[in-house]
Amino acid sequence: KQREGRAMWWDKTPRELAEERDMDEGRVAQSPYVYSNL
Repeated sequence: KQREGRAMWWDKTPRELAEERDMDEGRVAQSPYVYSNL
């Protein structure tokens, strides 16, 4: 199962991976914000 997920990653172009990483970083950057507003 894990190997399938890894194969999916390798199929992507570096640009796609970079875009996903940027989106992940954006999500991570927002989360402390959300918690501090609770």
